[in-house]
Formats: sequence, structure tokens, C-alpha cells
Amino acid sequence: MTIPNSTVPEEERRIVTELTSKSNKESDSFFSVSKSWYSSWERYVEQPSEAPRPGPINNHHIIETTTTSDHPPQLRRFLVEGKDYVLVPQQVWNRLFQWYEGGPQIRGDLISFFLSSDENDGDDLSSIWLAKQASVRELYDKVCAMKNVSQEKARIWDYTCMSKVKLLNPLSDKTLEESGFLKDQDILLEVAESSSSSSSYSLEPPGLAGLVNLGNTCYMNSALQCLAHTPPILDYFLQDNPLGMSGELAKAFGELLKDLWSPGRKIVAPSFFKTKLETYAPQFSGNMEQDSHELLVSLLGGLHTVLKDSDNDSVIANAFQGHWKSTLVCPVCGKKLISFDPFKCMDLLLPLTRSITVTVFSSDGSHPPVPYTVKVPKERSCGDLITALRTACCLTDDETLLLAKVHEHKISRYFENPLESLSAIRDEDHIVAYRMNQTQKESGKAKLEILHGRAVNGRRDLKLFGTPFVTCVNTEPLSESDIDAVISGFLFPLQRVQASSKIHNGRENGHLPHAAAAADDASDRGELSFRIFLTDEGYVNFKPFQSDSSVNPGLVTRILVEWNNDEHEKYDASHLRDLPEVYRTSFSAEKTKQEAMSLLSCLEAFLAEASLGLDNMWKCPKCDVYRQANKKLDLWKLPDILVFQLQRLRTSKYFFRKMDTFVNFPINDLDLSKYVKNEDGESYLYQLYAVTNHHGGVDGAHYTAYAKLNDDNKWYHFDDSNVSPMKESEVESSAAYLLFYRRVGSETKTQSA
Repeated sequence: MTIPNSTVPEEERRIVTELTSKSNKESDSFFSVSKSWYSSWERYVEQPSEAPRPGPINNHHIIETTTTSDHPPQLRRFLVEGKDYVLVPQQVWNRLFQWYEGGPQIRGDLISFFLSSDENDGDDLSSIWLAKQASVRELYDKVCAMKNVSQEKARIWDYTCMSKVKLLNPLSDKTLEESGFLKDQDILLEVAESSSSSSSYSLEPPGLAGLVNLGNTCYMNSALQCLAHTPPILDYFLQDNPLGMSGELAKAFGELLKDLWSPGRKIVAPSFFKTKLETYAPQFSGNMEQDSHELLVSLLGGLHTVLKDSDNDSVIANAFQGHWKSTLVCPVCGKKLISFDPFKCMDLLLPLTRSITVTVFSSDGSHPPVPYTVKVPKERSCGDLITALRTACCLTDDETLLLAKVHEHKISRYFENPLESLSAIRDEDHIVAYRMNQTQKESGKAKLEILHGRAVNGRRDLKLFGTPFVTCVNTEPLSESDIDAVISGFLFPLQRVQASSKIHNGRENGHLPHAAAAADDASDRGELSFRIFLTDEGYVNFKPFQSDSSVNPGLVTRILVEWNNDEHEKYDASHLRDLPEVYRTSFSAEKTKQEAMSLLSCLEAFLAEASLGLDNMWKCPKCDVYRQANKKLDLWKLPDILVFQLQRLRTSKYFFRKMDTFVNFPINDLDLSKYVKNEDGESYLYQLYAVTNHHGGVDGAHYTAYAKLNDDNKWYHFDDSNVSPMKESEVESSAAYLLFYRRVGSETKTQSA
């Protein structure tokens, strides 16, 4: 009888022996085969032999019974290689399966260990290969057998980065994978001369263990150290049997915290945690540089997902989750939409400072045109620019400014919406502001624009020059004398010395007379000699204004005054011609505390009302049209653990840069009570307990952490595996990236091991 796909026993043995000798443990895949079945096959192929041919491969008794169709079969725990199963290269498995069929197929990836027997001699290395499902106990057995050392005298260390990271437990049944071992793992064998040999454990208080950098994982280490010093997180995960603990990510995180807080631990390798993190969040796989903030948000989200109860509560949500109130208002119909949204981290922009030059004109003749250069946050609104100008030109409470853009000696547009973004003002624009009485602006329903022109081509044409005057008027008809009074008010501070000597002599207490006095003086001198024209929106048609006529103001009424040589002798028109451009954007990178911004100023900018951008418009449910709605954020409920991100990495169409701006943030007594709008009567006073720092630039960065140990009330610097004490005065720096605050009086326990 011929058995399909079979060959003679001698040939099977030859093929398997040849394939095994050619296998490469570093690159080949390996598969687990039941030891009992494999022994039957070995007896069958031995010659001479009368052993029967074994049946199909049967691995069912060595796999986990919980294996489902969605997950590949896994070896049962606590099995021993060579006793319960054997590992064969993939080519051998393929031949055995071809000859005998059966199964199931159990992929048994190997972990390579490089064993050093002397801490000071890195050349004395031996290689050991074990399945990732093998236990730490099996590793001890294999190492001691290889080196002929009794287990009573053997100590095996996780020797990552040539440092004693962790002493392995010879009685542990944890798998090598669960213990966090990776391919090409360094281990160290120490042989004790006596049972009383001293240990190299540290006498430092718990909570001061460093984290091994597994290859560009400083972003992860810094965030983990901050979480490892967060009281409610410790209270939950350091329990012996945390209630509701489930999920591989949560279990790995809990084991990591226990390692970090084990008495005497100096260094911990977060290898096992990272493998579980990569399973949950594949974007953190490998050794690419990543962002600490993204890691924190992803980890908190993952832990909440696996720990939440039926009410969507978890230790993560209870500690970190706050709510803000978002209000959207339609600028056309006033429809309002209010929503309440959760957050676990408050992302604050560091305002890019922009220098803007605006020339301010006074409509009442009290001040000459003056250019003011003010600094405003680049992302802010026109209202913020006006606020800065008010301070710069010392406006009184009853004065206001009308902001406009001048192009080709005409008003091309007004900036009347205080929420309009400053991005509407370009670097090359000419911006002016007209200073007027608040009541005048509010009651005036029409704008009067007065343009300047001079005759060309033998007086056949008028050519515009200079900067227009603008004021607000009511809708009553305007006579020539009304227009003369407006022109006189604007021109009054431009009078040359000879022409204005009479007025100068009439000063009272050093102050120039206002518009009424200017108009009276104009009457004393007789009518102004300007020729006045009415013009249209396109500035094409110019109609002479008759002295006995009047004009009914529309929304905008445009008047042109023709200058002749006499007017140029009376008034200095250079103030009208020399209008500066808006200066180029200047990105501030202040690094001193004197020039720095504050955390609260960043928060206030974050909460300030602003209009949505064109790429983020809101569909008004009443208008049924997309609008640039006005948006206002308010803090509604703050959590016990409040995390701020200072957004130092900025992107735009033209650049990607890191901001090293120094931000002043309080270490003690951060009071946010006045920013919380739900009026619950609670106190929102916070104290800083941890910081993640971002050093370097966009091309290469390094993350570190500062954390306060409550047991001794001291601050420590965590730089991967290096931990050192530091002064509280050193906590504030231009590298601060994530700020962790704990609410004073929150119901959390003190840190303990």
C-alpha cells in the first residue's frame, strides 16, 4: 500500500537532517511540534527499526484551549522545550506536514539571548535561543546547564545597554515575551561565591528608577515617568488586584509601574510594555522618533478603553477628564449652538508675535497722523490689533478706532468685525485707523470718505494721491460747509508753521483746538479753496459739488478734493503720502523670563472669542448656509489632574519649526477658579508635579522629564535611564512641553511603593 506524499524512512531522516543543518536561527521561522509525536517519528526513521509509521501530527495537547479562529494557536504556558515540544525550522515543518498532515500549525518565534559571564568582559558572549513562550525558569535551566553552574549560585540579569536593569526570578513562570524580552537580548550571568554575596540593589527611595532607551524611545520614557508619578494612577495600578483590570495594554502598564516602584530598582527596560503598546497603537512601532504628547493622548485613550465600565467611567476619565463649553454664534441671524465636550489634555498655542504698523488719523484735528508699530499674536483677531493700538495711542474711554486698508490711494476695505483673523492683513498692505468719538461711530450710519487728487494733463484729469480721510456721519443731507468742517478737522494738524501761527498763538494750556475750533478758524479765513467733487464707487466719474447744493449720504459717500499749489503751501501733504507698509512677520523666540509670555496669557488666548476660518465654517441650522461663525470656549469642569501642552512645534505652508519661547508657569498656586464658568463654588487651585521637556529642534529632538517625589518633597530629573536630583528653581525652562498639575485637595492618596 502506498501512502500519499510519503517517502522511505531513511530518506525522510536525511531530508530533515539536511534542512535542519542549513537553517538560520537569526532569520528563519520556527514551529512547535509535540514532543511525543516527534519522538514517534524519530523512532520510525531510525534504522534498523520496526517502529510503526506515526499518524498525523497532533499538537492539540500543547496549545491553549482558548485559541479561536481569529487568533493563531499559541503554546500552552509552562511547557518545557525538549520535554513537551520541539522547535523545527519552517522548511522541516513544511516537509513533515506534507508527509503526515495534521496540526495545528504553531508558529514559535525565537528570542535570541547573548549571555555574558563577566560584567567587565563584553567579548565573552554565548548565544542562546528560546521560544518566546518559554518561561524565565527555562532560561535559568538552559543557562545553568550551558555554564555548568548550580541554580543556587546563579543570578541572571537583564543586561540591556550593558546595565543591570533587572534581576530575573529563577522561579518565575512568566513567558519571555511577557517579561519584555526582545530579539538580540543581552543577559548577564553572575555566580555567587557564597549565599551571602551582596546585592547591587540601590538604597534610593522607590520611584527613582530610570527607563532604558530602546532606540529613540525618549518620547515614551518621558511621558511614562510623568504618569508614574501621578497619584491616582499609582493608587490604582499598584494594588495587588486592581478592580476591573483587563486588557493586555493595561496589564503591561501596571507591571511597568510596579517595576518602577519596586524598592531598590535603579533601571527598568520597558520592552514588554512597548510591544503591547505597538499592538494597540501601531504608529509607535519601530524606532522612529515620535511625539511625547501623541504618545500620552494615545496611551490615556487606550487605558480608558480597556478599563471603562458600563457607565464609561474609568480611573483615567475620573483623574484626567475635564469639560469645556463651546458656543457657536451665527454672525448673520444670531443663532446660537452650545455644546459640552470632554478633554484630557489642554493644547495651548504659543502665540507667534507679529509686528504691524498702522497709521492713526484723528478726525477732530487733535493729533497729526502718526504711525504706530504694535506687536500682537499672529493667530489673533483685528479686535486684538485695535486693543493694542488703543494702548499705543492713549485713547480715552469715549474714543474708538475705525480700521481700514488703503490701496492705490483709495479705501479698499474696512475691518469692522473685531473677530476677523489678522491673516486678512498681509505684510505688504497699508493699514490706517481713524480716531473718532465712540458716540460718533455708533450713531453715524454712513461713512464719508474724502480722497485727495491733483489735476494732470492740463486739468483735464484728476489723479489720486495720499491717504483718504474717513469719518462717520448720520444720514442727514451734507452741505458744503459740513464737508469743509470735516476736511478742516483732518487738515488742521497738517498746517505749516506760517499758516498756523494764528492758531498756535491761540493754544490753551498747550492743547490744539478741536474740530469746532478748526472749523471756526476756517470760517475766519474764508472758505477753503479746495475744489470738491462727488465720485462713484469705481472712482471713474467726478461731478463738481455745487456750493448751494447738498448730498444725501449713502452707506459710503465718496468726495474728492482737488489740491492746488496754494493748498500745498498751507498744508504738509507728506503726512498723507508717506504711508508705511505693514512690517514683515517677526517670530519671537524670547528665552528670558523678563520677555516671556505666561501660561495664563496662553490660556486666555485659547479661550478668546474668534471667528472660524474659511476652511472650517459652520452650517447654521437656521440659515441653512455655511457661516464663519463666532466661536467661544469656556472651561466648564476641570479634572483633578490637569495637563497642558505648550504647542512648540508649528507648521504652515512654508515652514515647520520649533518655538523655544520661555513660558512662565507657576509651580505652586495655579488658580483657575475665575476661568471656570459653571459656578459650582469649588476651588480650582493646582500644584505642578511633573513636566515633559522637548529639547532640540524639528530635525532631532530629545525628551526628558521632571517629577516631584511626594515622599521627600523633592524634584528629580529623569533622562532615560539616568535619574538625578534637581532644584525646584530649575523646573521652569524654555524646553517645557507638557505640564502636569494636581488639584489641591483632590481626593488622592500620597505616593507610596
